[in-house]
Amino acid sequence: MPAKKKSPTSQPSLPLGDDSPPKAARYSVFSESGFKPAIAALCDAIRELYLADPVPWIIGYSGGKDSTAVLQLIWMAISELPLVERKKIIHVISTDTLVENPVVSAWVRTSLERMAAEANKQMRAHRINRFTGPMTKYPSSAASFATGCPRAGGRLPLPFH
Repeated sequence: MPAKKKSPTSQPSLPLGDDSPPKAARYSVFSESGFKPAIAALCDAIRELYLADPVPWIIGYSGGKDSTAVLQLIWMAISELPLVERKKIIHVISTDTLVENPVVSAWVRTSLERMAAEANKQMRAHRINRFTGPMTKYPSSAASFATGCPRAGGRLPLPFH
């Protein structure tokens, strides 16, 4: 009896219980050099940028994994500089538009309070800012922010001045 032909649409089946992703999906940026050397290289790059000019940095913080990771890397990098070199002002800003989940809002508020306390001990120049309220408080919100807020005399309506 001749062997049954497979239909062109049939897919090879995985053994039952094998939910692991294909090997290519497991690639990590840390695979080549390892976790610690990759983090050290990122911190070196951050320190180099920090020392390159006196322009203040503004770091947006939402309390989520991405902004927390960015802020943690910056904090680690800058804290390794001698205190006399920590001159650049770093603004950490967070906005509570009053529509966030109360648990998330409390988490962010507590995180910012702890950051401010630690920054007072460790950093020379920093500002931890939490803005609350609807963004309609500022004229044309995002459009005004992007153009330097011409209706506010060319100044951004933020406490950075």
